[in-house]
Amino acid sequence: MDIMKAIGELVYNIPALIIGLAISYYIFQKATEDKIEVLRTKEIEPFKEELTRGLESYKNELGSEMKSHKNELRKGLELYIKELESENAKTKIIYDHQKNCFKEIIIAMDVVIQKLLCSHDVEEDRYYPLPEEDYREVRKKIVGEALFISAKGARTLDVFIKVLSEVVDWGFEDTTWSFKFIEKRLEQLKFINYNVQCYFRSEIGLAIDSTSLIDVEFLNACRLLNSYHFSGVGVPARNPLFQINNKPTEQLVRDAKNSIDELVDALRILANHLGQKENQTFYDTFIEVEESIKIISDFKIDN
Repeated sequence: MDIMKAIGELVYNIPALIIGLAISYYIFQKATEDKIEVLRTKEIEPFKEELTRGLESYKNELGSEMKSHKNELRKGLELYIKELESENAKTKIIYDHQKNCFKEIIIAMDVVIQKLLCSHDVEEDRYYPLPEEDYREVRKKIVGEALFISAKGARTLDVFIKVLSEVVDWGFEDTTWSFKFIEKRLEQLKFINYNVQCYFRSEIGLAIDSTSLIDVEFLNACRLLNSYHFSGVGVPARNPLFQINNKPTEQLVRDAKNSIDELVDALRILANHLGQKENQTFYDTFIEVEESIKIISDFKIDN
């Protein structure tokens, strides 16, 4: 009976026991969460605050650094713009001067060519030489305007002046002028004038031209080979390809361009002879021949 009574009381008290256990579990869980919250507050929050402060500090430093770089970049950009504007202004000045000097040179070359052409006496079938004062005037004009021209352009103008000087009346009484001699120089002057015009157009962007000045260089090389007579050394050149009086100037240049090795060999013979001690009076010509060899040889390599 006592056992049954005890079992009955136990069964009767089970709900109360379950409720008690649930309350105890709730109290335990709450206490645990409170402790975790305390630990989180004590350990994580300070770290979070420190991290926040660090981020704010880094943000401020980064903002300051970016501002500094921005100022430096702005100053550098302003300086670059000023330099670019200055360079553009200089380029425009040079470009404008180039156009003007190109025009003046072309006009001067054309005027002197027309004077020679107009000197042709139909009845006597002859040309008259250019008066010395006309030559000096055009030479002064070309030399004065050549400041804004490249070295290779100036070299071509020098060839024009040299050809022109061969048809000037220098006042020597024993000078004779054959029709063929002046006609051939006129042909060369017109050839140079045309190629200089092509070069000038390419310089100001109106055309693409890469052969005009080299054509004049080939003409000049042939002229050099025909301008000096040294017996026994093959000067002037015996090769008919390079004899200036035997064919039109354009054909002469084409033949020379197709026979570069032979042309350079002939120029080297001339240069070796001009470079000898007994020929020091020809030193300027020696330098010109050497330069011609270099230009023509470089042309062959590039083509």
